[in-house]
This record gives sequence, C-alpha cells and structure tokens, in this order.
Amino acid sequence: MQRITQRLWLAVTVALVLVAEVLLYPTPAGATTDTLDQSTQTSTWTADWLINGGTVPPITQIAQIVTAGAYGTLDRVSLPLNNVDATGPVSVSIQTVIGGAPSGIEIGSGEIPVIELPPQGTFQYVDAYIYGSAFVEPGMQFAIVVSSGGGAIQWYSCADSVYKGGSMLYSFGSGWSSFAADAMFKTYVVSDKCDLNQTDWTFTVDFCYYCQRSGYRLFTPKMSGALDRLNLGTGEVYQPNTDFIQISIQTTVNGAPSGKEIGHGGINAGAVPVVDYNWWSQAEIKPDSTAAVMVTAGTQYAIVVTTSSELWWFVNALQTYVASPIVLAGAPPPAGITPCSDGVCPALDGWIRPMDSTALVRSFFRFHERPDGKVYGILDFDNSRTGNFVLEGSTSEWDARQFSVTTFACTDEHAITVAGRYTPKGGTSTPYQLTLSGVRDRLGTFTLTAGSYTYSLSRNGIVDVRCPPTP
Repeated sequence: MQRITQRLWLAVTVALVLVAEVLLYPTPAGATTDTLDQSTQTSTWTADWLINGGTVPPITQIAQIVTAGAYGTLDRVSLPLNNVDATGPVSVSIQTVIGGAPSGIEIGSGEIPVIELPPQGTFQYVDAYIYGSAFVEPGMQFAIVVSSGGGAIQWYSCADSVYKGGSMLYSFGSGWSSFAADAMFKTYVVSDKCDLNQTDWTFTVDFCYYCQRSGYRLFTPKMSGALDRLNLGTGEVYQPNTDFIQISIQTTVNGAPSGKEIGHGGINAGAVPVVDYNWWSQAEIKPDSTAAVMVTAGTQYAIVVTTSSELWWFVNALQTYVASPIVLAGAPPPAGITPCSDGVCPALDGWIRPMDSTALVRSFFRFHERPDGKVYGILDFDNSRTGNFVLEGSTSEWDARQFSVTTFACTDEHAITVAGRYTPKGGTSTPYQLTLSGVRDRLGTFTLTAGSYTYSLSRNGIVDVRCPPTP
C-alpha cells in the first residue's frame, strides 16, 4: 500500500502575525517509546552539503527519500548537521513522494533550534521530533526535506548510494535534482498497537463463502487512531486460486454497514492455506482518500468481506492494529476527523473578553471546513499580560503569513481541535494547538497552546462549535 497519511492536511488561507518575546520549544512528542526503522548503514561521511551557502544560487533545500519498513507513526528523524552561520532553526518537513521526488504535500514537520546544532566540523546526530500524523507502513516512501531558517547549515552524506530505499536530492528553489549519494539519517517510528485481539475459533461461528459470497461483522475499537491493518481468522480454500478477497471498513447505521467506506483492503485467496482451519490472513487497510483510516474508541464500525473464493471465515477471530497520532506534549489527542455529512461541516466561532477588566485578553476566531476539504479561518488573540503576546490572523490572501492547519478534528458534536504551525513575522516556526468546546449561549472552553505558552478560559457563550453528529 503506497501511502503516507495524515490526520487531515488542509489547504488553508489564513494569516498569523506574532509580536512577542521568543517562544520556547515544546517538550518533544517523542516521549513515547520509538524504535529505529530506517538509516544509512555507514558511519563514514565524505561530503558536507551546504544549505543556504556555497553556491550561487545557493541550494535552498536538500531531501532524502526514505522507504518505511514498519507500521506506526513517524516520531523523529535524526540527522548529522552542522551550524555554519545559521540564524534561524532548521526546518524538517516530511512530505509524500511523487515521481521519486518530494511532492510539496507536508504530512508532518519538526524543527531543530540553532542552539542544538553542532559547530562546523563536528560529526554529531541531532533529533527533530515530528509533529502531525505521518502514519507509515512497510514499502511506503516519504521525503525528509531540510531547509534553513536563516544562514548556512551542513548535512553530511555517504560516499556512495548505500541506501536502497531512496536517494538524495537538492533544490535551488524550484525543481529537484539527484545526488549520486545518500544523506545520512535515522528514522524512528512509534509502532502501531494491537487493539482488539479476539481468538474465538469456534466452528459454529464460521462463515462459509461457498454458500454466500459476502458478509460482515461489527467491531468497536478500544483506541482512537489510524486503523492500518487487521488479521482475519480464515480457513480452508477448497479450490485455491488467486482471487482477491475484498475488505471494506464502513461506518454503521442501526447495527449494520452504512455503505459509507472509510477504508479498504484485501487478501489474496491464494495465500490462505488449504489444509489449516485456524489461520490469520493479514490485510493492510488503505484510506478511501488522502486522509488516514481514522477510528474512534467506542464507535462501532463494520468489516464487510466479499469474495468469489470458497473461504471459511471465523468471524469471531479478529485482530486490529491502530497507530496513534503524535500531538503537542500535554495536549489531549484529537479524535478522527468527522467529515461533512447531512449538509453539516465542522465549524466554530467565538470570542474572549473576560469581564475582569484587569485581564486584558481579547480574541476573535472563526474556522470553517468546506465540503472540498479546505479550511478557512481567522484568529485574533491578544494577551497583553504576558509580555505583549499577540496573535493576529485573517483570511486575506494578500496579507497571508505562514500559518498552517494540519489538524481540524471533531472530538464530539460540540468539541474540536485545531492545530498546526505558524511563523511570526521575523520569527521562527512554532507549533500551536487550539482546543475548543461549547454551544452558543452555554458554557464554553478555550485553550491555546503555542510553544511553551498556554492560555485557558471557561465562560458562558464564548464558543460555538458545530460538528456533524456522531454516526
């Protein structure tokens, strides 16, 4: 399955300006246990490629294509970098791959502060923790794209093309060209986890596809996240063939499949053993769009199986695996995006003007997802009690600054999480996250986290969140 998915990557027309003292970087999301997945298996470097220096015009970006080998969420990348005369943080963008080159479609991002960059001439790996939901699985390709926030940096490479899963590329600002070498790197993945593990091989619950060639079973996840694979209990195929067993993951209505597919997969019938009645057949689950196959704990879904093969299906034997998104430290993980349904799309608006006149906080915000998947929004936040901390945003394209929305996720009908990154004018890119809940004229909550700064308030009538009803 050739995909890297994200919770929801949205085209956004939003501006954000920050006038404040420099924000600290958040605690790395990689506090969870991760494991080494891919790397260039050599400790010998032969070149230190310059970004923002050394050539005219200078190389502005260097990328390394990586082929994932594990199921889970990309948590961090470790790179041997040097500080030549850097004035801003190193930006690490994780992008999908099209035609062997970075696509420009970002699915996760991280930063390395200048203070953490080793001095020139020093060979040392430094970590960039990846925020977002870059779900990976074996065989999928993604690009590590590195650029400087100001001044020159170096990235070490290997003597030859020693990594078989991709190649090194460079850009002068448009287009990509290949190096006859590989950048040195390490990638770390937080593995997906077995959510449901049901091993009832009782013969009486088997489903005979010789009698009927389609059927379904219901399941309710215990964990929220990306459903990336499942194992079905299968048995004897009387006439082995290469037919494809189709698997559709659907929402449910009144305890039955709704017909609305959120993901799909399949199993080659020829891979099901002929003589064994107790066998797991694995299916990788692909999204029905560019978003991940997100499931929510406690919500019922259906597995619909269709085949022309003669297959025994032990419907009570099931294993599901879920990968969790990486979110800002200390923030609650958002549930899967609730798409527009019945004419209702996720939207919110509100304001903050505390009655306490000494609490000089003013805010107005509005975000709205359209059926085409784009989010349009405005955010204007001013807290003059905290060192002139000011956030201002607008939807005017001519006034747009670097302000992205990479998460726009309903957690119920009246609660939503908005998250992404912003680059204040003259500043450095920083993660932010808004968590909002409430109904107009009722108690509402507003929490903004930006770097090390957090502001929270609960008050009647300040937030109106409208999401599609939960199926």
